[in-house]
Amino acid sequence: MAVTTAETPTTVEQRSVSMPRHQTWIWQVTGLCVVLGVLLGLALRTQWHIRRDQLPGSRYSTLAPFFLATKQANERLQKEITELREESKRYENNLASESQAAKVLNQQLQELKMFAGLAAVKGPGLEITLRDSPRIGKLPVGVDENEARVHDQDINAVVSELKAA
Repeated sequence: MAVTTAETPTTVEQRSVSMPRHQTWIWQVTGLCVVLGVLLGLALRTQWHIRRDQLPGSRYSTLAPFFLATKQANERLQKEITELREESKRYENNLASESQAAKVLNQQLQELKMFAGLAAVKGPGLEITLRDSPRIGKLPVGVDENEARVHDQDINAVVSELKAA
């Protein structure tokens, strides 16, 4: 003998009626899964580009060998620069101790080094003074006071002109 109560659903239609139709959490979870999938895809694509271009990773263990190799190359190049400067000085000394023609050539070399900025020079030098305009408080209407002041761009322009000269 089967006993059923009125509250217990007996058919499929009755069960579907008792469940809520609008379950918003399903759409929220679905959206979250889509966003996470896109982020995972972008991360994998970035890793693929890093490996393809043979770039170092962002971890210390992968950057340390690159740093050490760069440091060693820098030290090697510094040593090479020192050796080349010593060799150049030796050639100049040999040139200075030779004949009269060699002395003239050495004198011209020293002058060219001075003009190229490779030799130390002594003299009165050049004095440049940059000042703000004395009319800062009396400028016409519509003129910005910042245009009458000295800025870093002005100093850069003067230094560039000096280098070009």
